[in-house]
Amino acid sequence: MKTDSFQQNALSILGMLSLLALPLDLYSQSDDFNDGNDDGWTRFGLNAAGLPPANFSFPDDGTGGKAYRILVPAPPVPDAGPARAFVYRKDVTYTNFYVAVDIITWDNTLNQAFGFLIRADDIGLGQTTGYVMNYDPNQASGGRGQFQINRIISENPTTIAGANISLDPNRRYRFVMTGIGSILIGRVYDLTDLTAPVVTIMADDGTYPSGFIGVFNFSRVNAASYTNPTTGKADTTFDNFVLTAGPPISVPEPGT
Repeated sequence: MKTDSFQQNALSILGMLSLLALPLDLYSQSDDFNDGNDDGWTRFGLNAAGLPPANFSFPDDGTGGKAYRILVPAPPVPDAGPARAFVYRKDVTYTNFYVAVDIITWDNTLNQAFGFLIRADDIGLGQTTGYVMNYDPNQASGGRGQFQINRIISENPTTIAGANISLDPNRRYRFVMTGIGSILIGRVYDLTDLTAPVVTIMADDGTYPSGFIGVFNFSRVNAASYTNPTTGKADTTFDNFVLTAGPPISVPEPGT
């Protein structure tokens, strides 16, 4: 078990390393979805097994632009597992990275997970490896949420960092994750205050040194409910995705 002093030291070291790790020609991808498409993204989901695909739409974001909604219906049969969709940037693989995305809204009644797909490889049903940083609004009974980093082997998660927190579905948040070598740090900010995170978690795990990065959502219901059209779906709206090989000098404010 790592101590608080270890975590504080690791956070400081990561900050210094992130500056040292910046290459002269940074990889960088960003998308505010205001053009109403997801060109440049690779979609993956249950349609790979011949089942109905996720619905990808571009609703108004409330600030004059567009957002990116991923709504995955419950599958008609349980053979390929629960409802889920991954959307990732296949043009570049990342080792060290900074990634941020705004969470505009989500269906807080669903037992789902959503967030980042990190250093992913071998992406496919039952075979994806990598990490995910995710929020689960119904991790425990009574609507108690949890923020996590999970290591993924063949789509099966093992939680390597977590914090209990219940986010307010009436507010908007920014998810941020930084990775330098084996150190992975996840943060959540309220969009009304980007100066201090509402929660921070950290993991030290070198299983997967590089891979693809994107966003995802995933139904967490048990197998008996995979096909339930009301509870067996996933529904999350993202916006303002930014991905670089090192942290930006400043984090952009949300649109107003």
